[in-house]
Amino acid sequence: MLLSAGRPIRQSRRVQLFSYCWAVWTALAVIAVVCAFWHWGSLMLGDIVLPGPVTVFKLSIELLRNYETAEIPHTLFRASIAISAAVVTGVALGLLTGLSKTLALFCRPIISILLGTPPIIWVVLAIFWFSTGDSSAIFTTYIAVTPLMFASALQSMLSIDRNFEEVMRVYKVSYARRIHHLYWPHLLNQLLPAFNIAFASGLKIAIMAELLGTAEGMGAQIGLARTMLETDVVMAYIVILLLIIYLVEYLFIEPLKIIFLPWAQRRG
Repeated sequence: MLLSAGRPIRQSRRVQLFSYCWAVWTALAVIAVVCAFWHWGSLMLGDIVLPGPVTVFKLSIELLRNYETAEIPHTLFRASIAISAAVVTGVALGLLTGLSKTLALFCRPIISILLGTPPIIWVVLAIFWFSTGDSSAIFTTYIAVTPLMFASALQSMLSIDRNFEEVMRVYKVSYARRIHHLYWPHLLNQLLPAFNIAFASGLKIAIMAELLGTAEGMGAQIGLARTMLETDVVMAYIVILLLIIYLVEYLFIEPLKIIFLPWAQRRG
């Protein structure tokens, strides 16, 4: 039985790999369908209004080849700093707040206000406070992403089954083992999907902040293309944005889920 117990583990790894490949294949199929409708729309509306996918993809490849001229590193630098700081701050504060239900009740209205504030408000305020440049874009992204991670970490703490905690206390399970077997898996199950959303939202907000508050970055280039009525350039940057989000999700987040959340993959 012990030997046979090892087989499902190997089989579960195959199932996880199949689930991962199926998710990638499904995403590619959806992209293909979108491109088909996109091509049809381009034929109906014309290239000036809606450039075709072939034209946009070629331009996207050209921008990626000349990524420094396209100012892609500026955006990734700002977004990486802001999102990393927001994840650390939001998760730490959320976990600490989740230890006290009273503190959680006090903080929830504040988080609701922050989550309900449109990012454009923070962009305008950041320009007033920091002028234009890196600081305004980083601040806007940070202040918009932190509440997302805080709310996810707080909810994960509040949703832990207290019966399991009580059983572990009764059997005098060490705190280290409780963290390893109860808290850590439960928190990861909540935080990994939240990080995926936070990264996508943060990158989009960083570009929006650049559009209004900086002279460099993908957002600034999109603003320049808008002024020049270069719709194909705008859409090429959108494709690059979606590509970055897609790569982070399927080359970073999903493998982490397979490694740290095998039961979730098996359940799916």
